[in-house]
Amino acid sequence: MDINEVILTPELMQELYGHSLVATPDESRPAAGMMPDGEPVKPAYLGSNHRRTVLLVNYPADAFLPDAALNFLTSILQACRMNLADVAIINTARQTVVFTALLSTVPCDTLLLFGVQPAMVGLPDITLLTVYPAAGCNIVISPSAEIMNQPGAEGKALKSQLWNCLKKIFML
Repeated sequence: MDINEVILTPELMQELYGHSLVATPDESRPAAGMMPDGEPVKPAYLGSNHRRTVLLVNYPADAFLPDAALNFLTSILQACRMNLADVAIINTARQTVVFTALLSTVPCDTLLLFGVQPAMVGLPDITLLTVYPAAGCNIVISPSAEIMNQPGAEGKALKSQLWNCLKKIFML
């Protein structure tokens, strides 16, 4: 028999790979963003978070975010008199982020979501481009950097709304 002719039955696959490929309903799993012992997992992030400002992005093809998005967010930070050392950029496409666990693992006074739906991180439905206070943290939901940076009136209006939120949060 040739190796390419080996037939693996579903039972044999479960026997061989049951803990890595097959999840059975009776297995108890930790909550997203939590260790099995209930301790929250500290997410990997870009930046040093000196000003306790967390930016959540969603880029499945990138470790953190593509260069164009990074350039756009860097320009926003500069307008707020900040730089990458002042923030923590977390890619939610690469790791699970839960708001309550995030607060206990990463110091966060300001949370900016760019292209991330609030429900994805355990937040209630929040109006786009408004400041929402929760658990001692100011939260702003924004479209992705690509949508914000589009040319024309729509992009300019979105950036203006974001700027108004940032002025309020950072007292600019």
